[in-house]
Amino acid sequence: LRDTAVARLENFLVRYPRSHHTPHAMFLLGDLYYEEREESFADASEAFERMFSGDVDLSNMPEAPLRDHGRAVRLFEGIVEQFPDYENADGALYMLGFIFQRDETLQADDEKGRDAYLALVDGYPDSEFAASAHMALGEYFFDNHRIDRAITHYGKVVDLHAPEGQHYEKGLYKLAWSHYKLSSYDTALDLLAKLLDWSEDNFQRKGKRSAMAPEAIEYTAISLSDISDNTGQDPVNIAKAFYSRIGERAYEPDVYERFADVLMQQTRYGDAIQVYDTMIQRWPNEPKNPTYLWTIAKLYRSLDVPDAVASQNSITRLNELFNRDSAWAHANRNNPDALAVADGYIEQSLAQVAIDLHTAANETGAPAQYSRAADLYSQYLNKFPFAKDYYEIQWYLADTLFKSGRLREAGAEYVQLLKGKDHAYRDGAMWNLMLVRRQVLVDAHGTVEALPPGAVEVERKQSDSGQERSVYALSPEHEDFIASADMLMGADFKDAEYAESLAEARPALSYMPGQILYYHGHLEDARKRLHEVIERYPGKDEAAFAASLIVDSWQEEGDLAKVRMWAGKFSRMSLGASEAAQAKNLNFTNLEEGAAFKMAAQYIEDGKREEAAEAFLAFMTDFPRSKHIKKAHYNAANNFEIIGAVERANGLFRDYIDRIESGVYEADD
Repeated sequence: LRDTAVARLENFLVRYPRSHHTPHAMFLLGDLYYEEREESFADASEAFERMFSGDVDLSNMPEAPLRDHGRAVRLFEGIVEQFPDYENADGALYMLGFIFQRDETLQADDEKGRDAYLALVDGYPDSEFAASAHMALGEYFFDNHRIDRAITHYGKVVDLHAPEGQHYEKGLYKLAWSHYKLSSYDTALDLLAKLLDWSEDNFQRKGKRSAMAPEAIEYTAISLSDISDNTGQDPVNIAKAFYSRIGERAYEPDVYERFADVLMQQTRYGDAIQVYDTMIQRWPNEPKNPTYLWTIAKLYRSLDVPDAVASQNSITRLNELFNRDSAWAHANRNNPDALAVADGYIEQSLAQVAIDLHTAANETGAPAQYSRAADLYSQYLNKFPFAKDYYEIQWYLADTLFKSGRLREAGAEYVQLLKGKDHAYRDGAMWNLMLVRRQVLVDAHGTVEALPPGAVEVERKQSDSGQERSVYALSPEHEDFIASADMLMGADFKDAEYAESLAEARPALSYMPGQILYYHGHLEDARKRLHEVIERYPGKDEAAFAASLIVDSWQEEGDLAKVRMWAGKFSRMSLGASEAAQAKNLNFTNLEEGAAFKMAAQYIEDGKREEAAEAFLAFMTDFPRSKHIKKAHYNAANNFEIIGAVERANGLFRDYIDRIESGVYEADD
């Protein structure tokens, strides 16, 4: 049907470009064009979004689709230019303003949109679109920091739409905000109160408050704070003076609550305490009062000069005012949530003594104070096993046990924290458990990696070369540390600080278990872990140390082929960055060379003279600068002579003598 209508209107405009009905046909056709392009844009956008549902080549992505309202714009501009007296010319201007200021539109141009809206409100001040145009103009000038002009247009919105119009709430809010930005606080406060009054009235009539009410409360609080900050006056007195002037309001407690929050955000803790205390006194049965008083207690501890006495007095007051036998509890007897919150704060107040001692211990570092705080935390957890802050207190308990030196007890608490899921301490518990277990290991055995004295031999293994080695049992402390290191290697921390620490520690955490296994004789398991270190962190020093242990492990088994293979491979990888790591890299070349020479010599011991001769020749090729090359040269010639390969032997001896005579080799003694 739309295609038919479009075709007929296009045909009409071709036949009658200047008739009485032409502008109306243009308007209808422009509207149809607009509708058609909006649908096309929606389809294109949906197709564009579907591209991201599978594998996408981001390097070859097409541009995101845009609306193209060029045909509609030309028609609406034609109406404005050619038919200004057309009854819907104001609608054409509104459509132009709307299209020009629409995001994701090919014709988007804020200034053109502004000009279209200005033409509308200037030429057609009584238009049904005037309020919407004024709203758009207010937003344009507000966003471009021309607040005086924004105020003019927001004012028009309020005048044209009061009190039930579509843009009234937002217009009134933005008008107040604009006055706030100009520091016209009294005007801003009056306008915000007007909006909140309208919101309450609307709630009484229709059961719905304004969507702008939370923002109006926010900026009322911010305005009161700014006045206090600029004048140095007491914030509570400023709020009282304002509501004394305009009269008490039902939403006044909400403003005071946000006022206190704003002051806290500005670290004006003393002022926030005054506001909270005023609320408790003025509205004694407010369900949130326990939270306010609990916050007061915490704020006293956040002052530039913390007041622990005032904080503790607030805790005492909380227990008196909001216990189950209080007048407040009676008034809120049908509000189980409020009663539960109060009960929770009373429980926490019992933990506050432990927290105070914990804080004091943090200042002194005294293990005895940490130990006493740990005992108090433990008592609290035993008394309130279902407390809402159970995990938080358990975290503090583990921390104080750790810092008091009661490491095994601390480890047990961290393990329990890791069993819980719905708390914020899992990252810290996992990290600290590793630190605890490492310290327990060091305390018990001296170092993390070394084989401890008295280690129990559980097996003796014989390698293919015939060499024997011992395998020792891991102590419980070693096993626990390895378990923690493995747990951390598989962890994905959400806490940024712990995530950064873990990222830095991953190479060491990957290396140390392999190191422990190596020194305990578990060479196969050690090599597997040490190879992972090299694969994951080749640029870290731990990779060089891991490579060194791998080569050492093959030396211990007498497997010269593996020593040569891995030493050669590692020498070409440039592992690590420090001087110590570079020294390891240089040593790999020596180890490869030594293994190659020993392998050739081993053929002699095994009676394989031809293999020995060929191996010494290969050594000369692979290590032409070796200090052993003269000896390898002689051994190759000698072994060929022994097996009767006279021609090859003589050739090598002649070359040997030539090198001595030419000074390449030193003369024989």
